[in-house]
Amino acid sequence: MNRFLALIRSLTLMTAFSLILCLFHQQILDSYFSNLNVPLLSIYLFNFFSVLILLILFRIKINQRYFKPIVVFISLTLIKMVFVVIYFMLMINYNGYEATDLVYSFFPVYFIFLALEVISLKKWLNNL
Repeated sequence: MNRFLALIRSLTLMTAFSLILCLFHQQILDSYFSNLNVPLLSIYLFNFFSVLILLILFRIKINQRYFKPIVVFISLTLIKMVFVVIYFMLMINYNGYEATDLVYSFFPVYFIFLALEVISLKKWLNNL
């Protein structure tokens, strides 16, 4: 039960942090870069769910103990990067967004979520 509460607390903190960061990002874009056209909600949803799915899969693979944690982390990160490339291809080719605007808005958010992912993984691995 204690692990479940910790999981809910982590999920709540990540959701709250994501919402606050998204609102802050939207405010910056509206105030200083009003001419940019970027899918901000799509960027945050993609990053949030990619981190969430990676953490869930990592937790499942670690509990099964088939692979070492570093192998699971590297393989899941590579899969996530393939999905990033697919996301960029879809947004640029089919939705008509500018590549530079998309990159400038996507990767700072991506690296913040990556830092959250690494911190969460570090906590989980310390508790094993």
